[in-house]
Amino acid sequence: MYKKIFCILLCIGLILSSCNNYKKNEEIEISNYYEAELNIMHIEADNPDFKNYINDVSRKLNMKINIIPCPADANNRQAEISTLLLSGNSDIDLISVNDEMVSEFKVKGYIENLDDIMSKNIVESYPKDYVESVAMYKNHFYSVPYLMDIMMFWVNEKYIKYSELEGVKNLDDFSLFVGNDYGTNMYGYGSAWD
Repeated sequence: MYKKIFCILLCIGLILSSCNNYKKNEEIEISNYYEAELNIMHIEADNPDFKNYINDVSRKLNMKINIIPCPADANNRQAEISTLLLSGNSDIDLISVNDEMVSEFKVKGYIENLDDIMSKNIVESYPKDYVESVAMYKNHFYSVPYLMDIMMFWVNEKYIKYSELEGVKNLDDFSLFVGNDYGTNMYGYGSAWD
């Protein structure tokens, strides 16, 4: 989950950093000279769509962005990134991390807090216990919670009818669906993976 959060933060940062005060009719001059260089270690480094996106951002920002792949296996990825951070290696500017890594790295002091970007309205959008236990450490923010898209969601139609919903089409429907009392000895199952 935090890997996705970091990706979203990275994308927002790249998009915001591309904003400037140019006139609409002026063309952006693209050259082989780059004003800056950025090295990103990312789980999607081999994804052609991600590469195209980064190349587009690179041209618009006139910044050379190098994408360094990291291991696909979560354990190997965490070991490699932990080793990089522990060694003090500064060759990598941005690293995509998952929630387990954020939980470890915030305690070890490997990552900087995000207090300056966490607005009150974002914080109030999430349960206080969740924000304090997952996104914070010692009253500082180290990750930004978000509502992620669901890749696949199955619902037994019998319970849809029982709940008097026509379907689960949004978060409000989902909240009503799971909040319904379906009787005793009724259980649900949920799962997540990296």
